[in-house]
Amino acid sequence: MAFREAGLPLDMIPPHVKPCGPIVLDVVPAEAQDGELAMWLKKASTMLVNLGSGVQYDEQMARAMADALVPVLQSTNAQALWKLSKIGEYSDDLLRPLENYVKSGRLRLETWLNVDPVLLLRTGKETAPVWHANALSEGFMASLTGEEARA
Repeated sequence: MAFREAGLPLDMIPPHVKPCGPIVLDVVPAEAQDGELAMWLKKASTMLVNLGSGVQYDEQMARAMADALVPVLQSTNAQALWKLSKIGEYSDDLLRPLENYVKSGRLRLETWLNVDPVLLLRTGKETAPVWHANALSEGFMASLTGEEARA
């Protein structure tokens, strides 16, 4: 979760302070955390839709994301993994345009990810993250390899 206090603007960075990007640990491989999901990711290029652990979708937000996923899935052979945690009571009818993609296995809807997102992005084929881009930007970290990630 993001905290307003962590984003204070600094006009000057003291010389003894060394800024560092998100601290993301590769502790356990994705295959060990959720082998079935890791295998699914290897089937096709994947779009990971994860707006963070604190984000819950109300009906309007869920409908907007569902409407955004439809043309991507229609125009590509990609698959999508959408972390959809709902807030409030509303019908799943808004997901009806995605029903065939869920049935065919090209779209997975999960309320929680059992694998660290950065590790998901480093498994299988090419992945494209859709995320909130805060200080814990797993999408950015997953794009780094080797020495870049350890710098």
